[in-house]
Amino acid sequence: MDSRACISFDGADDRLVSPSFDFRGSAASYTVAMWIKPTDVSGLERLVFQDDIMSLYCSDDDIVWLPNFGTAFTASTVLTAGQWHHIIATFNASDNAVAVYVDGISEVTGTDTTTDTTGEGAAVIYFGYEDDTTDDYTGSMRDIRMYDYALSADQAASLFRGSYNVTPEYGWKLDEGTGNASGWGTDASPPDLAVSGASWVTSNFTVNGAARIHTNGGLT
Repeated sequence: MDSRACISFDGADDRLVSPSFDFRGSAASYTVAMWIKPTDVSGLERLVFQDDIMSLYCSDDDIVWLPNFGTAFTASTVLTAGQWHHIIATFNASDNAVAVYVDGISEVTGTDTTTDTTGEGAAVIYFGYEDDTTDDYTGSMRDIRMYDYALSADQAASLFRGSYNVTPEYGWKLDEGTGNASGWGTDASPPDLAVSGASWVTSNFTVNGAARIHTNGGLT
């Protein structure tokens, strides 16, 4: 088995918390990507939340993406409890195009007509939790990445396969096994994430029942 360190959330106020910063200060187009392994697929469970800027969450076995904290785009019936899934959510400011990819496959596309939240200012980013202590995520998470552009379909598939070796603007491998999560990326000072309540665990890193051996820098 391919065992990897990751963060585990038990649904009781567990969370990863960034300092307050404006990750979209100069990036109207952007991508959020991560690996998740939901314990169950029931109810609303927050994956990423930055108030008034963007939100990504599970709703039962769906993935819901609000790139500008307005219109919701839903990838339906894409999650399986107890299984690792790779999630990529994008927003392209040039034409307001939105896409959600699950396990390298485009599951939903659309056009976001809500106001672009680029440059809204600094705010804390919460992973696995909302700022009002609701909608807790239950499951595991690893290799969070934020790119300052919208990945194409080919790039999304490559990232899922582990062959897209492009450093993100901000990233957190979530492989430390102890303490807080170290930030890395092209940004001069990528912030660390404070781990609150969540536990460091080792998980068999399998997708669709097969072990994943990645060459990707975030997973090796």
